[in-house]
Amino acid sequence: MKRIALLAAFSLLAAAPLAGAATYSVGPTGDCSHVALADALAAAAANSGGPHRIKLRTGELSTAPLSLSAPAADITIEGGHASCAASAPTPGQRTELRPNVPGRVLRFINDNNTRRVVELRQLTLRGGQGGVADELGGGGALILLNSTLVLGEGARVEENRAGNGGGVSLYGTSSSRVAELTVTGGAVIANNDADGSGNLGNGGGVFALDHARVLLRNGTIERNFARGNGGGVSLATANTSFTISPASVVDPDVAAVLFFNVAGEGAFSASSGLGGAIHTRQGAVTINAPVSDRFFTFISDNIANMGGAIHATGAAGTGVPFTFVAIRNAIVEDNQARGKGGAFHSTDAVDWVIDHTSPGRPCMWLGRKLPCSLVRNNAAFNTGTATTPGGGVGVVGNAAGSQRGIFRFSRTLFEDNHDYNSGKAAVAFATGSSEMIFERCIFSGNTADTSNAGALLRNAPGIGIRFVYNTVLANSVDTLFHMNGGLLRTQGSILWSPGAQVWTPTAGATMDSNACLIAHDSAPGAIVLDPRLDADFVPPGRSPAIDFCDDDMVVANVDGYRAAPGYDVPGVPQSWGNNDLGAIENRDILFFGSFGIDRFLQ
Repeated sequence: MKRIALLAAFSLLAAAPLAGAATYSVGPTGDCSHVALADALAAAAANSGGPHRIKLRTGELSTAPLSLSAPAADITIEGGHASCAASAPTPGQRTELRPNVPGRVLRFINDNNTRRVVELRQLTLRGGQGGVADELGGGGALILLNSTLVLGEGARVEENRAGNGGGVSLYGTSSSRVAELTVTGGAVIANNDADGSGNLGNGGGVFALDHARVLLRNGTIERNFARGNGGGVSLATANTSFTISPASVVDPDVAAVLFFNVAGEGAFSASSGLGGAIHTRQGAVTINAPVSDRFFTFISDNIANMGGAIHATGAAGTGVPFTFVAIRNAIVEDNQARGKGGAFHSTDAVDWVIDHTSPGRPCMWLGRKLPCSLVRNNAAFNTGTATTPGGGVGVVGNAAGSQRGIFRFSRTLFEDNHDYNSGKAAVAFATGSSEMIFERCIFSGNTADTSNAGALLRNAPGIGIRFVYNTVLANSVDTLFHMNGGLLRTQGSILWSPGAQVWTPTAGATMDSNACLIAHDSAPGAIVLDPRLDADFVPPGRSPAIDFCDDDMVVANVDGYRAAPGYDVPGVPQSWGNNDLGAIENRDILFFGSFGIDRFLQ
C-alpha cells in the first residue's frame, strides 16, 4: 500500500509541476493524477503556470457540486478519453458530469484583475439544480465576476433547472468584472428549465443578470423553458448583451440556432412569457454575419405570450438611450406568439434593424433565390387580446411619456406570416408614437382576418410609414395599409395584390408616391399595370417597372440583393429615371430591343 501511495504521489508531481502548462487526469486507476475532479480542479487552480488541461474518462462522473475560485491560470476540462493515459478524446465519446447531491454542477468565480477562462470540451453538464428561489440561479453553471466559460467542441448543458438560468447564469459586478459565456464548436444548451416563482423564472437556457456578455459563435440553444421570460436567453439589465457572431464564412456547418424554446405557461399574460427565443430588458442583441450570400442564424419554432422569437423592453421615459436589436443574414421562421408579435415585440425605446450582408447576389435556400434575410410563417394568435391587431411578424410600441420604438426593416422577404383570431395586421403594426420603416423588402403570402379590416401594415395614430422601393405581391388581407392619420410614403414600390385595397386612409392620412408607383388599383400617383415579375422578384425586360424612377429616396444605394440600383437598360426609355420599381434591380439585361416602342405593350 505504501509503494502504491508513493507511486501515486510521484505521478501527481510529474503531471502537475508548479509552473508551466500542466495536464491532470481523473479516474480510479493508478495512471490518473486524481481520483476526484474537485481535487484536480483545485490543483490546476493553484498552479500559476498554464494554460492547464484536465482529462476525464468516458462515461458518467457523479461528483459533488464543483466550485472553482480565482484560478491562477486558464483551464480546459476535456471529456471522452478512453483512459487517463490517452492523449486525445475518442471520437464521438464524452463525459457526463452529474452532481451527487442537489446543487448546480459548476460554480466559477474570479475576482482577480486578470480574466480567467474555463473551457469545456466533450463534456455534458446534466442534472444540476440552482436554487429555485435564488435570483442568481444557474442549474448547469453559474459564472461570476471576471470569468469566461467557453462551451467548446462537444460541450452540452442539458436537463438542468434553476429559478433563473436553467442552463447557465452569469453575473458580474462592474464594467471591470464582467461575466462571459461563449458558445462555439457546435456546443448545445438544451432542455433546461427556469421555473422560479414570482419575478424569477427567466432564461431557460441562459440568464444574464448584470454586467454579463453572451456570445454565440457556432452552436444551438434549443428546447429550453422559462416560466417567466426568455425561453432561450434572457438579458436582465442594460449592462448585458447577447451577440451572435459566426466565426467562418467558408464552413457550411457554422451556424447559430435557437429553436423550440418556450416562454410562459398556464393562463395567458401579456406581461410575462415574453420572448420565446430571446428576451432583453435594455441589453443589446446583435446578430452579425460575415459578408456572405448564405444564412448564418436560424431562429425558429419558438413560442411565447408576446414576441414568439424576440421580445425587447426598452427604457421608460423621455431622453433615454435606445435598446438596439440588430439582425443580419438570419432566417426567422415558424415562431408563435399566443398574444402579439409572432416573431418580434417591443415596448418603449427599442430600435430594431433587420438586413443582410450579401455581396450583391441572392441567397440560395431550398432551391430558391431569396434575399439573405427571411422572416417566414410566423404567427400571432391574439389570445386574450383579439380586439386589437396581433402582428403576424411584429409589434413596436411605447407607452405615453416614453420614447418611441422603431422598426427599420431592409432587404428582407416577409412571407406567409399570419395574424389569427380577429387579427388585423398580417405583418406589423405600431402603437403609441412608434414608427415603421420598410426599404427594399418583399411581402408575399401574408394573411390577416379579411372579415375584420385585416391589413398588411398598420401605423401608430398620426405617425407615418416610410415604405420605399418595396415589392408587395399576393397577400390575403382587406387592405395593404390601414393608416390612422400620418403620411404613407410609397415611392419606388410595386403594390400588386389584387383583391385587397391598396390603402385605407382615416383621420386625414395622406400618401406620397412622387408618381413613382405601380399598384393593382388606383392610388395617389400610381400606374395600374401588371409588373410581370419573375420567380426571383425581378422585373423582366418587358416589365413596366424597368427604368422607372429617379434618384430621389434610393435606399442606401443597394437593392434587395445588395446590388447597385439605377442600371440603365439599353433600348428601354426612362419614365423618370433608371431605377427599377420594387425591391430588386434587374442588372442582367444587356439590351432590350424595344427601340422606342412602348415596352408596356411588349
